Amino acid sequence: MDAMVLATQKWLNSTYGNDKRFNRITEDGLTGWNTIYALRRALQIEENITETSNNFGDKTYSLCPNINQGATGNLVYIVQGGLWCKGYNPGGLDGIYGNATYTAVKKLKSDMGFPTASGNMNKDIMRGLLDMNAFTLLRNGTDKIRSVQQAINYDYYDYYRIVPCDGLYGRELNKALIYALQKEFGIPKASATGTFGPTTTSSIKEYSKGTSNKIIKIVKYALICNGYGENITLNNTYDDAMENAIEQFASFYSLNRTANVCGKLIIMGLLSSSGDTSRSAKACDCATILDFDKALALKNAGYTHVGRYLTGTVGSTTSKALTRAELNEIFRVGLRVFTIYQDGGASSTYFNANQGKIDAEKAVAAANNLGFKEKTIIYFAVDYDFTYDQMLKKVVPYFKEIKKYFARSINMKNFRIGIYASRYICTCISNYGYASSSFVADMSRGYSGNLGYKIPNNWAFDQFNEYKFSYINGTFDLDKVAYSGRYTGEGAINALPNTFEEVLDFITKKRKLQRSRAIDFVNSLPLGSSADLSNINFDGKRTLIYGNSFKPDGLCIWLQFNSGFESDSSKFLKKVGAINFDLESGKGSINWQDNLQDALQSLNIFSSQRMNDITALASKTAVEVKNGDVYTGLTLNLSGNLELQYGIEFKEIIDDTTFTFGVKVIYEFYKLKNTNSFVAERITEIQTQPGPVTAVIMATLGALDDLLNEAPDYIGNLSTVIIDVFTDETVVETLAVSATIFIGILCLAAMCII
Repeated sequence: MDAMVLATQKWLNSTYGNDKRFNRITEDGLTGWNTIYALRRALQIEENITETSNNFGDKTYSLCPNINQGATGNLVYIVQGGLWCKGYNPGGLDGIYGNATYTAVKKLKSDMGFPTASGNMNKDIMRGLLDMNAFTLLRNGTDKIRSVQQAINYDYYDYYRIVPCDGLYGRELNKALIYALQKEFGIPKASATGTFGPTTTSSIKEYSKGTSNKIIKIVKYALICNGYGENITLNNTYDDAMENAIEQFASFYSLNRTANVCGKLIIMGLLSSSGDTSRSAKACDCATILDFDKALALKNAGYTHVGRYLTGTVGSTTSKALTRAELNEIFRVGLRVFTIYQDGGASSTYFNANQGKIDAEKAVAAANNLGFKEKTIIYFAVDYDFTYDQMLKKVVPYFKEIKKYFARSINMKNFRIGIYASRYICTCISNYGYASSSFVADMSRGYSGNLGYKIPNNWAFDQFNEYKFSYINGTFDLDKVAYSGRYTGEGAINALPNTFEEVLDFITKKRKLQRSRAIDFVNSLPLGSSADLSNINFDGKRTLIYGNSFKPDGLCIWLQFNSGFESDSSKFLKKVGAINFDLESGKGSINWQDNLQDALQSLNIFSSQRMNDITALASKTAVEVKNGDVYTGLTLNLSGNLELQYGIEFKEIIDDTTFTFGVKVIYEFYKLKNTNSFVAERITEIQTQPGPVTAVIMATLGALDDLLNEAPDYIGNLSTVIIDVFTDETVVETLAVSATIFIGILCLAAMCII
């Protein structure tokens, strides 16, 4: 807290607090926009403006009077309050424009770039004062850029406005440099925009080495701001040092320039993210599916690389997704491909951690399906102009989850992460270690993340212009993309396995994927985190993953793979539905959950909350498994032990080959008493009823889950209670009037332990 800022806030509230044109502010002694807005409204009230606002607009500017040494009153209080907020000491807060206030204003003007100016206040200085811009060197700022800011203010403040002098290259300085060019081109102030429109662009000439004028000096400013001004002297002459800086800049940005000449290519490249949009490009990208004619036309037009989308549609119906057939046509004409993932990403609400996990899985699956090779880069699109704070809350968690997924064993080909975004977002996400390559959205030159920011060091592709590309059969939309050579794209895809080595590689990938799916499934179940998955059999034999089968005193859990449950010889194992995880919305569609809820409800033994808890366990499996057919089964095995079986049948794609496999988890409860024939008959009867069977399985697993949370030392009791209840002939004869009621007894047994 600053005592003089607090005093300023108190003065503002006491002086203007009862004026409806003023908004009272919190008196906390903190400099911030609320205090600045209050000072602006106070100035507007003193200017007799009826409708005040937080902005320092044209009307506020035009009505602002000169305030000179010796003045007194509220206008002086406003000046003094603004100085305190800016960190300058005006000697007090007394409404008297004395020597201390005069000296403080003079120091402010000097910091702005006016070293010989007086200490009196005018409207240009007032607009700079009542703002959050800094006029002293900030952390990460440089003295050289601050010198540029001060020089721009000195020469062009009356054509644009006073810009910050903090040593940082940003949006305001970028615009000011273009305004400076426009003034030197003779464009009237009223027509100047601070952007490269047709008039400004056509005014740029070719300047050869040795030229001396103010345009050259502005280009030198731009070179310094872009990090190429180490040896530049700030004068008007195009000398050797400037030529060397231009060559370094052009080389890094892959600009094909003429030596010793500075023109539109360089000047627009320095001051606009899209640069000279008429320049040629080696790469391109499009949402149009390419056939042979389109691909050949691109090749003949000089393109060497094309960016295409792994998935998705244009609008709601037209596919933009790559196919293997399209890739073959692209490679046939000699083009290379870089891959883009964007099924959303054009709004701020799209980005979160869960969406990152979903998109990573979908992108990896699509790239695998298309046969892309080891270490292919997938560029995830961020097509939104995020601020820094928004990026931290939304984009960073999104890419953090993508990186976590790419680090998993399921990313068998070690695909790499790229980012498509503005310069600033690309740089930040890459610096955090979440992306290894950048595809820069420089075509969006109005993005705040592009204005005043250098292109990221790891840029591979740079999108800068969209146009209609003509070929023999018509036109289609195409984006021109600069190519740096840092990533060469992909020139081929994996063929189907033929040789022994290829088949062996396929089997290795298959086993890796099966293991990953099994781990996800088991981890969603009770006791899954305690399971031992280090030695899984893939040949159809059961693997013990929990318990001790040599000491059958309670519960054992087994894992079993097979080629699919449709061919399972166990007649009791029934398909009860499917998990279809919607990758677009991030929500699971589990069409067997409703059946499960109905089955639980028909037993009339569970509360609504308990039924919701049981179905929530099914949802947990859905989140981990994502997609697959669900199977359940209940039986007494050959040893007389009760088995609850829960399985998922997966359909997966590796190297364009689709295969099906089942993963089954078996909870085996060992017999503690002789099982009577009545019980065996009931189990045989209900084996063919998927609804009740699923109900008892999920109720039992739900009880296990609760027991783990509340009394983990008594897991063995579950087996005892279940066997005791369903082998108690009196209970069975009393309640088991039907198979459904009998299954209810088993459910109740599962509930008895909690």
